[in-house]
Amino acid sequence: MMFNATQTSYQCNGSAALAVQESRLVLLEGGLAGATPARRQRGVSGLLRPSQSRLALVAAAVVVALALAASALSDHVASEARARTLDSAPTTTVTVCAGESLWSIAGRHGVEGVPTQDVVSWIEARNSIEGGRIDPGQRIVVPSQAS
Repeated sequence: MMFNATQTSYQCNGSAALAVQESRLVLLEGGLAGATPARRQRGVSGLLRPSQSRLALVAAAVVVALALAASALSDHVASEARARTLDSAPTTTVTVCAGESLWSIAGRHGVEGVPTQDVVSWIEARNSIEGGRIDPGQRIVVPSQAS
């Protein structure tokens, strides 16, 4: 359906004379509502069809899964490298003093590039310590920095 509207406007030209001009406004009704179903599907930009939405969702899930797998693999490789570093480090035996903890000992006898948590775990495993409990006077094997 088509509507016509007429509007009178006054414009000023260079000679300052007023001239009456007619403007026409045309309103076209329709858009996608008046389009055929094929045109409606083709003409909508920015929206995805259901099959495209599913494909995008699957692609996003695959990307997230690959990122998680890469992160886990990277963590595993880094953990293995730290374990090899600790296993190849020279060791020394220390006597636990009153007030010391595995964390304080691991902090003093740590290996460069290896987090204290990994050193604590290594000391626990190497000395068969469960629950992190150590007693004053106990002798434990710890890693030491090469001099």
